[in-house]
Amino acid sequence: MRVLNKIILFCFLFISASLPHAAPQFVWYSNAPKQVKIHVDVFLSSTCPHCHKADEFFKKLEKERPWIVVNRYFINQDKSALQNFYKHLQQQNSTNFSVPAVFFCDSRWAGFADMKSTGQVLLRALNYCRQQISQRGELSQGTINLLRQWGAANQFEIDVNVSKTPIQFIITSALMDAFSPCSLFSFAAFWAFLWLCPKSSIRRLGIGLVFILSLGSIHYFSQAHFAYFYPFLSWLRLPVFLAGILLWIFILRYWWRHKLKEVKPNVGIYGLVILTALSVQVFQQTCALNIALIFEQWLAKQVLTPAKFFAYHVLYQIIYTLPLLVFLLFYLLLGRYRRFTRYEKILQISACFILATIGAILIIYPKLLASFTLSVGVIIAAFLFGRLYVGKHDRQGNV
Repeated sequence: MRVLNKIILFCFLFISASLPHAAPQFVWYSNAPKQVKIHVDVFLSSTCPHCHKADEFFKKLEKERPWIVVNRYFINQDKSALQNFYKHLQQQNSTNFSVPAVFFCDSRWAGFADMKSTGQVLLRALNYCRQQISQRGELSQGTINLLRQWGAANQFEIDVNVSKTPIQFIITSALMDAFSPCSLFSFAAFWAFLWLCPKSSIRRLGIGLVFILSLGSIHYFSQAHFAYFYPFLSWLRLPVFLAGILLWIFILRYWWRHKLKEVKPNVGIYGLVILTALSVQVFQQTCALNIALIFEQWLAKQVLTPAKFFAYHVLYQIIYTLPLLVFLLFYLLLGRYRRFTRYEKILQISACFILATIGAILIIYPKLLASFTLSVGVIIAAFLFGRLYVGKHDRQGNV
């Protein structure tokens, strides 16, 4: 009981240290008679060439589209403008003071190349926001989620020469996506479920493949259908809350009833594996560096047949899930060595710690699943806790 209390304490300490603080609110739109007006705050510097391009773009936009209300702030000329810029960045949990910076519909867009590339994307996003507000009567969290991810991905310019070697670009992007700083909780959850099935290679293989297929499926949907995926995030709060509760029930059941013996997979455990993989992957896609969405924007600009478009997506998902598959095969081979079996108890304890923490995050604040700092801390703490727990009970002769 004392050990379980320590796990709970560790989990909530890690999470509470990472919770975001409140930020100031801004007015992003107004309902004029028969017309929704979008408020755009543009932060510029009088010495920045790209800022001049952005300023000219918005001057032209104001004349052509009266529903766009532009507020300009020159941060190198007005101290209050710089303070206002800081408040906007706080709202977006950002410390990037680069200009030009454009804020609208609770999203941030940094940089401006030219009217044909950056300008067209900004106009498309402004039209999308206005359309959603007109239809829903409000600026929904789903619309904000999509625009924020869209704005973050738009900061990265892809070299035109990349189009000449698309396969190489797909492989590179997918591997960068798989090993992104936000992906560690996916790896941790994958490892944890494997560690709880230490003896049977068939059971490990089954759980591993179910996790990989679930992860790949939701990743494909979030990438290929991002316009539907990100607005849908706000509706997933209750399902992932329930997933967190189920994870805690799972840990408590096998801690008390089975004394951390081997978990025998059944329909219930496979269902929990699927639910956990989906939940972790969903909120991993809120990562600031969303490589999948950057790739998707590049892919949308290519002239491809539907078959080739789909083939590129399939290849991306195969490469994306390949590291997990390689680890699964390596772990199956490693499990055949007796020397490795002496670490199984440590891995089981560590797995319980990891899944308990993931469950707590799903209950409290799922967006923390994209936190690199928290994920590293949880993994290190899990191994330390497992080693200390087993070492203590080895000395007492209870393991």
